[in-house]
Amino acid sequence: MNVDGYLAKMGERKTEESNELLKIQIDEYINFIRSFVDQNAIISKTFFAVVPYDPAGLPTATKGFLGLFKKSAPTTEKNLTEKDNLEQLQHRVEQVTEGLNQIGLRAAPLGNEETTELFYNLYNPQLVDKKTLNIAK
Repeated sequence: MNVDGYLAKMGERKTEESNELLKIQIDEYINFIRSFVDQNAIISKTFFAVVPYDPAGLPTATKGFLGLFKKSAPTTEKNLTEKDNLEQLQHRVEQVTEGLNQIGLRAAPLGNEETTELFYNLYNPQLVDKKTLNIAK
């Protein structure tokens, strides 16, 4: 993981600080983080959950034990407007986000800019700012 941006922000914070003791501590912290990242492989992992736009219908209930094995069409209303579908999508996104947050994962929906950046980085991996790992074999 490339932490140069973070270290630059800490350097800016150090120049803004008026207390000399805090300046020394910030400097020591910057050196610690730099040496820690150089000595250890720090990897950032990100996972994406896709919530479908189309309403997820439930199969209709059929009678009997053999009804479990029959394919049935999902029960969805065909008369829903785009506005209704977007509202349902927003509710599903909120449910997924809350569920992930409840198990201790940080979840946030991506906006247009974040989605564009995600796909750009996926299709142009050579341009992503990464730090190469020096792992001895």
